[in-house]
Amino acid sequence: MPLFNKKRKQLVRERRFSDYLRYAIGEIVLVVIGILIALQINTLNAERKNHKEWLGIIEQVRRDMVEDTVSLHLTIQYYEEIKPMYRKLLRDSLSFEELRSCGYCRGFGMNYAPFHFKQSGFRALERAPAKARTDSLSMEVLSFYNSIIETLPDIEEKVGNDALGTNTYLRDNYPWFSDKTVFSQKLSELQLEDPFYRNRLSFHYVLIYSNYSLFLEAVLNDECDFIERLRKRLEQEGYE
Repeated sequence: MPLFNKKRKQLVRERRFSDYLRYAIGEIVLVVIGILIALQINTLNAERKNHKEWLGIIEQVRRDMVEDTVSLHLTIQYYEEIKPMYRKLLRDSLSFEELRSCGYCRGFGMNYAPFHFKQSGFRALERAPAKARTDSLSMEVLSFYNSIIETLPDIEEKVGNDALGTNTYLRDNYPWFSDKTVFSQKLSELQLEDPFYRNRLSFHYVLIYSNYSLFLEAVLNDECDFIERLRKRLEQEGYE
């Protein structure tokens, strides 16, 4: 600062040390103020950058949930479509001919449709700065995904293990299991006539319709609600 340097030299020559000291302090104060302003500007720029990145993450979460709802709807629809025939079988009101003509009925108790939810937005939100994670909407989203992670694997493991157990039971006890020419007929006879096997099917029905399908429906409803709330938040923030 040439102007201040010139003034300092003048004060020294005139031996006005008290004035010189005041000038020196003034210079220091101005430098400190300049540094603080620069730091504040940098902080504001960083906050704007973080906020913009957070909005991008929220948009990714919204897109993930939109994709999830499509998959969830298809999975739930599949179980709802097979439910009437499954109930008829368990109530002993399904004829042999109906059972043989029902292509998906042979899969009762032997398979299930797993759901794999999108996690890219959720994982990005987990890594976001603390201020972004503590936003009320962010906290709700994180809590929602964590509840899925804590609950869904356990339900799917039970359903999957039961389906695997049924396949293993058939493989180990019925030679026709590997014979495609008679498999469909023999399985239909077993489904209609064997009380033990029907008990297995009944247990699988409970796992699906009293646990797995209900959980997926709850997730679907929650995600539909989140999608709308996330859309409104992005709209309010002017995100494009």
